[in-house]
Amino acid sequence: MSETKSRMMRVFSFGSLTRNGSFSSLQGMSNLATSAPLGTTDLKPKEKFVLENAREGGPSVTQMISFILVLLASTPVIFGIAQRAVGVNIESSDLSLHCKESHSICEWGDESCIMGKELFERHMTLSRITEDPGRINRPYLSVASAHAARQVQAWMEDAGMTSSISIVGNVVGRYEADSSTSNPRTIVLGSHFDSVNDAGKFDGVYGVLAAISVVKVLKQRGQRLPFAVEVAAFDDEEGNSSFGTTNTGAKAFMGEYSTKEAAEQLLEQYAGLEEAFRRQQVNHGLDSKRSGIVQGLMKSAGTSLQDVAAFIELHIEQGPVLEAEGRPIGIVDAINGQTRMQVRYFGESGHAGTVPMTMRKDALGASAEAVSEIERVGSSNDGLVATVGTLNIVHASSNVVPGEVMFTVDVRAPTDEVRIDAVDRIVKYLESVRDRRDLELQITRTHEAPAVPMNPEIRSALATAISEEGLEASPDSVRILSSGAGHDAMIVGNKIPSAMLFLRCAGGISHNPAERLSPHDATVGARVVLKYLENLKV
Repeated sequence: MSETKSRMMRVFSFGSLTRNGSFSSLQGMSNLATSAPLGTTDLKPKEKFVLENAREGGPSVTQMISFILVLLASTPVIFGIAQRAVGVNIESSDLSLHCKESHSICEWGDESCIMGKELFERHMTLSRITEDPGRINRPYLSVASAHAARQVQAWMEDAGMTSSISIVGNVVGRYEADSSTSNPRTIVLGSHFDSVNDAGKFDGVYGVLAAISVVKVLKQRGQRLPFAVEVAAFDDEEGNSSFGTTNTGAKAFMGEYSTKEAAEQLLEQYAGLEEAFRRQQVNHGLDSKRSGIVQGLMKSAGTSLQDVAAFIELHIEQGPVLEAEGRPIGIVDAINGQTRMQVRYFGESGHAGTVPMTMRKDALGASAEAVSEIERVGSSNDGLVATVGTLNIVHASSNVVPGEVMFTVDVRAPTDEVRIDAVDRIVKYLESVRDRRDLELQITRTHEAPAVPMNPEIRSALATAISEEGLEASPDSVRILSSGAGHDAMIVGNKIPSAMLFLRCAGGISHNPAERLSPHDATVGARVVLKYLENLKV
């Protein structure tokens, strides 16, 4: 058999495996449309696409033709076009590899099959629920988000949990404690299921689906723990919406909108949000008047905070460290604090040929000095990073000395002390350049977020679980990392003892269709959380 034919057979086998594996496990969810809030005759074209894509569980005929082009492609250009058209974000040669690896995990036993093959296949299923053909895009409170929420809810119930979807889009499942336990505490596992535009398959979603797989193993064993386990699937972590909101799901879960005043303020602050919440209420058969929306927001909080003993978020690293060191998993010690600034230098525009160098008020020259110093400051402390992400020359022309330049500065560090010191040094340098060059300077702080340290007791227990799973020689040898990106845990961690586990991802790539997590490493994360729960006494 030719290599091309062999590859085609492997890919079509994967497509069958993905379709059968994902929907046969849903117990009555043979197609997602049965739980859709609207009939297909009532749907707009984009809504029909989302629903039919989820219902069919696979690509259309047009997409399959494009898929074949992927297999036959002999140049990266053709490969990229076909890959985009079919919406499959891993190379064709990797399809059989991931399929083969996920099947081999099942040989370890039924539990590893749940936390390996099935877990991986569910990522593939969820990746097909999207607003846009050919790319993963689940904006906050979108049609795709609503159908993804129902899919996640179905998997929670398949794992033996009771579940609900709140007005803010969160899906929360609960697996009750052993009935002999009086006043049981709650352990919350979770992450987010919304996505950036043109996303990968694993950011956020992994933390939700891995948590569900852990609970499903407990159900398969018939095992109840001396505490309840909740899985929280948050919406709006990415801020991918037209409303301008971010972390609405985690904030609601933590009770930020539990008063009438806070709920009303949220509706007033973000244009279009009230109408989106109204659609949520209609879809769930609830009161869609403003008073009903406010009540829905007030009821969107999770378990009483005093009952929660811990929150744990599993997440891909979104960086290259674990892969570079050959480690599948690490523990986060803190989610970095962040300062963002917009900086403007005002000089004086002039003719590039007639203004002597010694008499210029060059705003770009000042900015160039500043950018170099900001990079130096960012390199001065382990864990500290400083970035100039945008730079704009106002009224730029090739023969004009720049009179105004605007640039942004992003400073992050695992401790507020280090971050604040770095920001102070940068500001002092910006001012010194201003004075030396006789310019005007405007600095506007656009964002300020403190660092959120992760709970040391939970981190220690997770390190023990990693060691007991044979992934590190001892708890002390577990890799500790800080998170430069924001996460749901930074919202939850302000009120509840929290921790994060990072899983390595290929090349450290994330927020990108090339984002990858191997089935083996996906299983590792689930195993560690399961071991943590087995060891836990609260």
